[in-house]
Amino acid sequence: MVNIRLTENDLLGENFVRTWLTENGYTEIEQDRNHYKEIVLTAKGNLENIFVQIKTFVKPHRKYKISEFAIGKLKITAKRSKQIAYVAYVLLDENINLIEIVWERLG
Repeated sequence: MVNIRLTENDLLGENFVRTWLTENGYTEIEQDRNHYKEIVLTAKGNLENIFVQIKTFVKPHRKYKISEFAIGKLKITAKRSKQIAYVAYVLLDENINLIEIVWERLG
């Protein structure tokens, strides 16, 4: 199923996060299909299994924090699956190159 609400930049952000996860030893990286408006991945790691929502921003736009309500939903969903909830804020430059990924552990 293709999500027409996701932008090309959102998909680029997902690719950068997938690459980071792979390079850092995570396996079984899959998109959570229950989140049709956002990109949410699950991944298995040596220390913890994670549930991560990805937010992508292109400079000069600044990254913003997700709402407390969204944080609560992510934490509940992750806990049900015995995963740790994260948000990955992906910042791209004006040429769509990766500047940084900021990880926020939600609990």
